[in-house]
Amino acid sequence: MKKSTFLMAALMCGAWCATAQTTEKGYEYVDLGLPSGLKWATCNVGATTPETYGDYFAWGETEPKTTYDWITYKWCNDSENTQTKYCTNGSYGTVDNKTVLELADDAARANWGGKWRMPTDAEWTELRENCTWTRTTLNGINGYEVKSKTNSNSIFLPAAGFRIDEDLFEAGSYGVYWSSSLYTDGPSDAGYVFFYSNDVSWTYYGRFCGQSVRPVVDKSGSTTALQPATAAVNVYTTAGRIVCEGEFRIYDLLGRDVTRLNGSLQGVYVVKTDNAAVKVVIR
Repeated sequence: MKKSTFLMAALMCGAWCATAQTTEKGYEYVDLGLPSGLKWATCNVGATTPETYGDYFAWGETEPKTTYDWITYKWCNDSENTQTKYCTNGSYGTVDNKTVLELADDAARANWGGKWRMPTDAEWTELRENCTWTRTTLNGINGYEVKSKTNSNSIFLPAAGFRIDEDLFEAGSYGVYWSSSLYTDGPSDAGYVFFYSNDVSWTYYGRFCGQSVRPVVDKSGSTTALQPATAAVNVYTTAGRIVCEGEFRIYDLLGRDVTRLNGSLQGVYVVKTDNAAVKVVIR
């Protein structure tokens, strides 16, 4: 019985599940050997296999729905310029300077529990830079194999498309995956990663749009970015480089601006943005 159960699980997961695969609250993740130690789920929220599309979520909402527009969006008053939460500009609504989803508004945490959450823009960048992305199919479903450059483990991201109003667009052609990061230059938008054909990119779009969510979990128990709890900024390090959302400068402990050396840094630095300062250790 145990042997047949294992075989069934292996066939469902296929070649995309790595030997380092394990679980958090019953949901599987893969170790892709990323510098941050972050682990990526094998399925989208709402899916039971890697190739299944799963559910679609507006940014900051935790349940799928029938209609995706500004009128039904939870965090505004019927229009893109009336945001009631996660706003950095008074022209778009009530300013609270929240730039990353709180866990109560995180679709991954709300649906999967445990330590699961949505990845930030910076964490999507880490995945893009440290993995090889190859367009392929899994059980007849178009998508991308995302394969580690360090340990050959991989995940599969299906091209699930996106939802606007009551319609599903570009399923089978586009993959559109939310980050947990607000687009601060225009806070009616949020950041996401998308792929089509042979292109993988980051951009931003209206928060009302229904998109896929691929959860992440930090199982390492440590991080290279030491960030005060009150700092509204996401930052991580990879291969001697500091990655941070928006405009930032890097200073050493003597107060010297060393931003131009980013990419060959080692030691302790302070990353400063317009409204926060974060100490970062690069080993």
